[in-house]
Amino acid sequence: MRTLSQEVRYPIDAPSTDFASPHTKANLLLQAHIGRLALPCTDYESDAKTVLEHSDRILKALVEIADLWKWYQTAMNVMYLTQAVVQAQWSSENSLLTLPNVFQSVLPFFVWHRRGSDECDESLVKEEIKTVRELVSVCSGDKSVLNAMLKERLSKKQVDEMWNVVEKLPVVQVDLELRPQSQDASTDDVQPEADLLQRMPDRDGVETHYADVLPTQEYGLDVILTTVRQGENNMAHAPRYPKRRNVGWWVMMGDNATNRLLALKKVEQARGTGKFRLSVKTPATAGLTVCHLLLVSDSYLGLDQYLSVCLNVQDLTGDQL
Repeated sequence: MRTLSQEVRYPIDAPSTDFASPHTKANLLLQAHIGRLALPCTDYESDAKTVLEHSDRILKALVEIADLWKWYQTAMNVMYLTQAVVQAQWSSENSLLTLPNVFQSVLPFFVWHRRGSDECDESLVKEEIKTVRELVSVCSGDKSVLNAMLKERLSKKQVDEMWNVVEKLPVVQVDLELRPQSQDASTDDVQPEADLLQRMPDRDGVETHYADVLPTQEYGLDVILTTVRQGENNMAHAPRYPKRRNVGWWVMMGDNATNRLLALKKVEQARGTGKFRLSVKTPATAGLTVCHLLLVSDSYLGLDQYLSVCLNVQDLTGDQL
């Protein structure tokens, strides 16, 4: 274990470290799995499998604790760790490396050529593909696009093996609607309030929405998830994970400025369209509050979606006599 500690990303080298401790051993075996390090003996491999099989429920419990205490960044970190455990890769690394036959030397070949913003200019702009989600979007179900990118680096068989995974990756569309939290939402004859959200120009590639809201009021953020494409039998592609795993998602909303988790819900991948409501209470202070809504995969790296929700809290002091 002492030798393994020098090979993992976060070594445990304190003089007081007890390398016979099961806590130390679990830490190192988990890091070795995520870092795809070879283990020195079959006993370690068996122990690593046990650690992985128990890690899922512990990580779920950590997300629940973060939700209880409204720790936004902590919740995100645990979710990213979950992805890393399932895919056996650190979340800081390029998610394209989770695909079959992709190594560091292959990454420069993931580029595509698109037309520029000027309709009169027929020249093509070269863009690097940085995430699995970008690759799925660029290919748009056409294997020839992937083959054109990689034909100079990989064989047809290797591209086919990669495509068998890419074409089964889940694709989910996220739509948002914001309404006052109705006291009589269960009454059938009550017409729903109009959606308050306005779609704004994207900021740095992030979908952005805006709404004028009142201070210290409860609003319902309706999240509509439409499954555009579902993986085979809804099972995650995770060849290094010791058991089969259904694909699921976390939907969370948080405030970066205060590091406060505003809402969190776990949903399973489902066919068609699903809709649910997150309850959001606006701040008492007037001004612009920028929140982020995240759709985070519980199985894949690089498929997460980030949406920005700008809530402009109105100043009511001028209306008072």
